[in-house]
Amino acid sequence: MMTVDELPDVLTAPTIAKHQGCSAQTIYVLFRKSPAAGGIPSYQFGRSRRARKEDYLKWLEERRNEHNEQFAATDGMVFQRKWS
Repeated sequence: MMTVDELPDVLTAPTIAKHQGCSAQTIYVLFRKSPAAGGIPSYQFGRSRRARKEDYLKWLEERRNEHNEQFAATDGMVFQRKWS
């Protein structure tokens, strides 16, 4: 996994995947989604998509904030589903 300092200013899906510890395919799916729908802001560069480091880091921070808000809304309780 890469640190934030190791990330270049312009990111490809494989670079973000390495930073996140997931597959590049997962990042390509997030590139295809609009930012309003939770996708990573990106732009077309030839036949591939790229993301600016500052946009990616802002997106990442927004996802963390959403997660923290959802967690706080449950007062930190974890719900388990009972199967009958």
